[in-house]
Amino acid sequence: MAPAKVRETANSRKAGESSGLPPPARQKPKPPVNTVTQRFLLRTETLPQPLPASPRTSVRISDNINSNSVAQRNILNMTNEPESSTMEASTPSGRSSSKTMPLPGSRGAPHFDKEKPIELLRFIEQMEDLFKEYGVSEDQAKKRYLGKYTNQKTEFERRAFDTYDSSSSYEEFKAALIDDYPEAKMAGKGTLSNLREICKEHQHIHVNDFAKLKSLTRSFKAEQKLLLKPPALVSNRELVDLFLGCLKEAFQTQVEHSLNIQLSKDSKKKSIDDDKAHHPEDLYDIPGVIEMAESIAGHAQGATLSNVTGRGMNTTEARTT
Repeated sequence: MAPAKVRETANSRKAGESSGLPPPARQKPKPPVNTVTQRFLLRTETLPQPLPASPRTSVRISDNINSNSVAQRNILNMTNEPESSTMEASTPSGRSSSKTMPLPGSRGAPHFDKEKPIELLRFIEQMEDLFKEYGVSEDQAKKRYLGKYTNQKTEFERRAFDTYDSSSSYEEFKAALIDDYPEAKMAGKGTLSNLREICKEHQHIHVNDFAKLKSLTRSFKAEQKLLLKPPALVSNRELVDLFLGCLKEAFQTQVEHSLNIQLSKDSKKKSIDDDKAHHPEDLYDIPGVIEMAESIAGHAQGATLSNVTGRGMNTTEARTT
């Protein structure tokens, strides 16, 4: 006889092990799926370890990396270069041993203007200071730099010098360059033409124009000192006439009048021999003339400022009252 069929209901299924019902089959939990293992056909891999921070070296791909893992292979094969391969080596003094010269035309870089040839010597001195600072020692490099720090036309002219060739030294090229500019060659020696040019730039100076007078006296005294070096190239009388010629007639008369008063006072204190030392046509010394002109203009400027201040105070008082 066939066994009786056991009736199965929803409640009996919930009861589980109730009498008359077989225990339900329980499903075992599935093991976690390793995606890497599943992707590569359940093959066991050793995942790449992070690269060490230092030292920075290249890492060789492990043989057990699957050939399909292109991204991993590229990352591991990446060679880390040393930091900043273009960094300049520093010398013990702290200066860079491979610094480059400043760009021509940049701020603070020397520049030669052929319209001001008298400044050639100063330009060469500035360039030679840069040669020492930046370690430029080759003669041809120095010649090239002397041309680069000017305009293109002047650079072409200097390259045409016979001494620009490598067979001539830098000192020979520099001597030829200075000889080509007579104004520069005479710089530091003083010339009458320079003095006349200074006077031409400072004409008709008024007694109240103290700033323009000081500009004249600075340039005039510098050139005068060079001209009076033995052997003197100019007389005291010529210097006095040139200086007074820069002043307006009224200012010039005032200076001469003040000098005559001072001369008469001094003559009473001096002996007869001292009086004979002054020639009637050369009564004034140029240092005394310049000092008197500055004194008169300085007093005039002070009086002008006092008048302006006084007028301002009177105006304020009038508004207050």
